[in-house]
Parts: sequence; C-alpha cells; structure tokens
Amino acid sequence: MEDLNSLSKEQLILKLKSAEERLSKLEDSGNLDIFKTLVTNTEEIIYYIDSDGIFQLSEGKGLLKLGLASGEVVGSSVYDLYKDFPEMLDSMRRVFLGETITNEVDIGGIYFRNWYTPQFDDNGRVLGLLGLSVDITEQKFAQDRISRYSKIFEDSLNEIYLFNSDNLKFIQVNNAALKNLGFTIEEIQKITPIDIKPEFTIELFSELILPLVNREKEVIEFETIHQRKDGSLYNVNVHLQLLDYNKEQIFAAIILDITDKKNASRELSQRDAKFKKILENTPLPLCYVNSENIISFRNNRFIKLFGYDEKEVPGLPEWWAKAYPDDQYRSWVENNWQEAVEKAAKTGDDIESEVYNVTCKNGELRSIIISGIVVEDDFIATFIDITDQKKADDELKKLITHQANIIEGTNAGTWMWDIKNGGIIINGIWAQMVGYTLAELTPFNFEIWTNMIHPDDLEPIKKLVNRHFNGELKYYDAIFRQRHKNGHWIWIHARGKIVEWDEQGNPSKMGGTHLEITNQKEAELKLLEEKQFSEEIINSLPGLFYQISSDAEFIYLSKEFEKITGYSNSELSQMSPIDLFSGSDKELIAERIKESFEKGRSFANASLTKKNCDKAPYFFSGSRVFKDGNPILVGMGIDISELKEAEEELRHHREHLEEMIVERTEELELKNKELDSAMKVFVGREQTIRELEKKIRILKGGNN
Repeated sequence: MEDLNSLSKEQLILKLKSAEERLSKLEDSGNLDIFKTLVTNTEEIIYYIDSDGIFQLSEGKGLLKLGLASGEVVGSSVYDLYKDFPEMLDSMRRVFLGETITNEVDIGGIYFRNWYTPQFDDNGRVLGLLGLSVDITEQKFAQDRISRYSKIFEDSLNEIYLFNSDNLKFIQVNNAALKNLGFTIEEIQKITPIDIKPEFTIELFSELILPLVNREKEVIEFETIHQRKDGSLYNVNVHLQLLDYNKEQIFAAIILDITDKKNASRELSQRDAKFKKILENTPLPLCYVNSENIISFRNNRFIKLFGYDEKEVPGLPEWWAKAYPDDQYRSWVENNWQEAVEKAAKTGDDIESEVYNVTCKNGELRSIIISGIVVEDDFIATFIDITDQKKADDELKKLITHQANIIEGTNAGTWMWDIKNGGIIINGIWAQMVGYTLAELTPFNFEIWTNMIHPDDLEPIKKLVNRHFNGELKYYDAIFRQRHKNGHWIWIHARGKIVEWDEQGNPSKMGGTHLEITNQKEAELKLLEEKQFSEEIINSLPGLFYQISSDAEFIYLSKEFEKITGYSNSELSQMSPIDLFSGSDKELIAERIKESFEKGRSFANASLTKKNCDKAPYFFSGSRVFKDGNPILVGMGIDISELKEAEEELRHHREHLEEMIVERTEELELKNKELDSAMKVFVGREQTIRELEKKIRILKGGNN
C-alpha cells in the first residue's frame, strides 16, 4: 500500500499533475505543509482517487464519522470499499471520462454532498479525481421536519383557514378547504370569511369574534352556512381561535362539514455551488494568518465569498475594519476570536467555532461559521456560509411553532400510529378529550386504544382502516364512541391517512386527528328522534302528505300514498306528481304546482288516478317553504269523495224540488185560468141581475 505522505515532491506532482501545478507557488514558498495541515484538520473529507480507482489521498476529520482514520483507505480500491453504492461509483466513472459531478449519498445514515473534479495531464488525459465530501445530515433532518409538519397541515381532511385579524382577509387555507369551496388560493386570498358566510354581515361577524379579540374566550365554536364558488351552500361547524404569531394576531379556524384539508410547504434552499478544484479553488473558503497578522494565503473561495483580495485586505487589521464596520460589534468579535485562538493554542483543540455576521465588499451581510486550527504562532481560519441555512432554520422554527399553534388552536387531538409495532404517539389534546394527562397515556399503543372503543363501534372502525389500507378509501374517516376516564362515552370524529410505506409497499405509519363531537352527535340523535316522531304523526294523518321539489319531483311522501294509490314506495319514487292524474287534471295540477312556487300558496280540486285506474276526488293544498336554502312545496291531499257524494245527492234533491215547483206552478196557472172564467161568468150574471132589478124598479115605478 502506497502512502501519499511518503512520495517525493516529483512523485506527488506526477500524481496530481495540473492540480499540483497550482500549488507550485505554495511549494516554492514552503507553504505546502500549511495546505497538508489544512486538509488533515478540516471538518470535511478531501481525497484523491487515481484513474484505476485507487485512493491516493484521504484526509479530513469527517472521516471519523465513517469510523475511518486519515489515510486509512489510501491504497484501497474505491470499487471494493463502496461496492454497495452503485450510484456513487457510476458518478466517479463519469468523472474519469472528464465530467465534473456533484451528488448526494447516504452512508450508514450519514448524508454527504460530494463534489468530484477530474484531474488532467498535459495531454488532456484524466489522471484521477479530486473529491470533497461535506456532511449535510442536519440539513436533511431539517428538511424532513418541515415536510412532516407541512404534510399534517396540507393532508388534514378538515378545512383549516387562517385570516388576518385586521382586514379579515384570508392568509392561507389548506387543500381540503380549497377543494370544497372551489376557489384557487389566489382567489381565496382576496376575500374574507364574510364572503363565504351568507348568514353574516360585517357587523354580526365582528360581534361574534369580539370575545376572542378581548381575550374573554380562547376558542369560539358555532354553526353557520358556507357558500361555495358555484353558489351552492353547505352547513359547517366552526372552531375559531385568535393566535399570536410572529408579533401578529391571526385567526385560525377548523371547519367541519356537518352536511354530510393549505399551508404551502417551504423547501430549504440548497447551495448549488460546484467546486471544481481542490487546491486554490477548494470548496472551503479559508485563509492563513501568520504571527504578524498578515494574511499570507487566501483561496479563490474566500475572495469569491467576501469580495476582498490581498490588496484590499492584506492583514487582520484591514479585515476587522472592513468585515465588521460597527465599532462595538467589531470589538466583541476581536476579543471573542482572540480568546478562542488562545484557548485552542493551550488545549491543542480546534479554534472554537462561532457564527459571525460578516459584511462583504458588496455590502451584503452574511452569517458565517468561522473556526480553524492553530499552527504554532499562526492559524488557519475556515469559513462556512450558513446565511441561507440560518434563514431556513428560522423559517423552520417559525413554521413548526406556527403549525403547532394551529393544531392546538383548533382543539384537535393528533395521533401517529406505527403500524408494525403498534405504538401510537398522541398529543396532549387527544389525552384531554378522554380525561387523561399525556403522561398517563405514555406509552400508548393500538391495543390500549381499542380497549377504549365502544364494542359496537370497534369492528366498523377496523373495516374502515382495512379498506383504507387496501386502497378502497383515499382517507380513513370514522365516527365512534370512546370511553372517558370517568366512565361515560364521548363521540369522536377521527380522520387520517397512511403517511409512510415500507420497502415492500405495505403501510408502515398512519397519522391523523381526533375531534370531540359529543354535543353535535347528541343534537343529531335528538333531531333524529324528533324527525321520527314527526313522521309518525304525519303517517297517522288520514290524508296525503307530500313534499315536492322546484323541479316538480317528489321529495317525501307519507305512507298513506301507498295505501291510497296502490303504488309501492319504490314505484312512487320514480314518478312525477302529475303522473297520478289524467286528462285536464294533469294540466291543472302542473299549473297549481307552478303557482305555489311563484305565489307561495295554491289549491286544487282534482281526481287522483290510482294504480287500478280508479279515480278518487281530492282537495289539494300546497305552500312554498325553504329547506337548506332551497324552495320546496309542502302540502296535503284530503279525500272529498263523501263530500262529492253529498253534493251529488243535494243536486238530485234540488232538481226534484225544481221539477215539483214547475208542476205545482202549472197546476196553479190552470186553476187561475178556470177561476178567471168562473169570475167572468159570475160577473156577467151579476150584471144581468142588476139590469133585471133595474127593469123591475122601473116597472114598479110605472105602476105607481
């Protein structure tokens, strides 16, 4: 095994070719040992592999994370050492063909970002590759945490809304809300809760949230109606809370659709800089400061990062002045750095790293981790730019706090089930729902949970879970009873989904939420009882009771319909109201249904045609009412057969009486005529008698 440190300068130059030529100035000035000290003590891993795949250089403290010592793999084949990492070996083969490659690899749970640069001889032939590997494990874990919390928010089946406490405009909503309402995120951010709540005005809504604004209540729960983009309505239960976030106040609401889940995740920005050279262009910015405080060496990365060359910043005094222009802050940096250098000189350890805010030549302020090593009276300083990472970490902390506040503010219990081992992680709200503290339910598992479920609800729950596992259901959604610590039952609305699968594609983890809906469920049961009671009353009525939609279709029919018409309920459900009439009655009923919706009320006398074609006269009434915001016709039909029969009998009596009156009138007229004739005879006779009497009186007078 060939040790790189044992090579002569000529052999070293032969191995590194053009890369070593860039160090010729260092070598001539005696500073080559400085670089070797640097690569040996750097926190990263620096290595050189020849074109045969043999390690010629392997240095850096990062090797300790792999259980390797500096130079331990020198002379070994990369193809043997990393045979289980084919993608990494494939990248190296491409470098041997002349490409410059950057990639990431997971080695035993440690994530590295790698830069591979080909090294050429004078004829352009690839001699080998120079590599730099940086540990990015913490960054990966940070990405996973952001993804995990964002997934909970976005994948929640509950609608979650965040809106401004000043102008009430929506700030963010989750996918469940956007999908149900039919808005895009851009559209929803232009409106307020009042725009989707037709029952509220700005005055009513302001009055509603006043207890939250005045901190008289922590959460408000109420029911209202939401209006979708297409104008349709649905009933909702709202849990509303006012939260303090980032020195601002925002409202957080979780919505349950009681008629029958966007927080945009932020990805950590990753540095995509490609390091092409390991010597002067080594990816790690660094500088060498001698005992006279002169910066005798700085690499290209140092100049590229800060913008200061040797003319502008020849030594530490100039560095302090330009990098830290604020007098007070500069004084602290100088003292802190000097103490760290002195401590490292005494203990032999690295110069303790510290984050400093460095002002670059262009005026930009960068967050830099500065550390290094002491070399006799000199020191080497290394610089790691964490500006983007620090911003991402700050955003991550805000996001984690923000999402935790949302979950807590919506009063939702959360759970994460490790399906293989049965363990379940719950939050404090979950435990409080059933009367326990989180400590009392830690550890918690699937068996303990199933023992808390009502026996009648357990099997349906298991079937829903299995259907979700089998892909029949996109989400797990169940309502069940769970035993409280005090012994009584509470109603739970549980939602969740699979969030992780194993290598075989089987579900390995499932997460979701619990919401207590005891009050809502008890109200539903009471409403059901009242509905059943109402139906019993309706079905006991002698007449017909019905509800008709604005499309002239039956919504509800009393059981008396089956008895009267002879049609079954399934047959009636396929029929239109006018199908039960014939002839002119069809047009009459259609006209009166339309009149009910237009004027609010109408009446009709019509014959109901039964299945056996018999007809029965009925008096129908209808009134327009509104149900769930939609107009419907509610009415009754009363059998008036007996009334019709009575009317017919009365008509017959009236006709008979009229006939008798005619007959009697004719008889009277005849009698009157006879009487007139008799009177005439009588009058004639009377006149004759008078004339005779007159003649007699005359005769008597003559005799006298």
